[in-house]
Amino acid sequence: MKNTLAFVVLAFISLNILGQVSKSESTTFFVNVYLNEQKHIRLENNLVDFEKVNNDTANLVNDHLLNSNAENVNVVYRIYADKTLSKDFIKMVDQKMLDGYNKNASSMHFLLENQKINLNVPNWFQKLEAVNLEKIKG
Repeated sequence: MKNTLAFVVLAFISLNILGQVSKSESTTFFVNVYLNEQKHIRLENNLVDFEKVNNDTANLVNDHLLNSNAENVNVVYRIYADKTLSKDFIKMVDQKMLDGYNKNASSMHFLLENQKINLNVPNWFQKLEAVNLEKIKG
């Protein structure tokens, strides 16, 4: 009887420890942003004004976090910009996004040649799979 009770207690403790480990695993939430040659900003499927980038970013990330079971979420902003845009404009948009949500957040920037592919449509990021991307360093 003592062995059975000890086994049940040990099993219960093990399940609690394993449950805590799985809850603390981190996940990554990618936010896709497209900047076209006219400086229009598409946050996922939504066209947004420059002045509202921080609020819209915060809303998007916070909505995801509310619906996520993960306790540790890393946020990665993937910014796809037309090659003709200045790096300063790309960095300003990036900073606005970080102003909206910056906890465990990082950014990646990519340059595109928009003449080769039309991304001015909803679900634009699905078209990127067939495109060679040039990541901006630094």
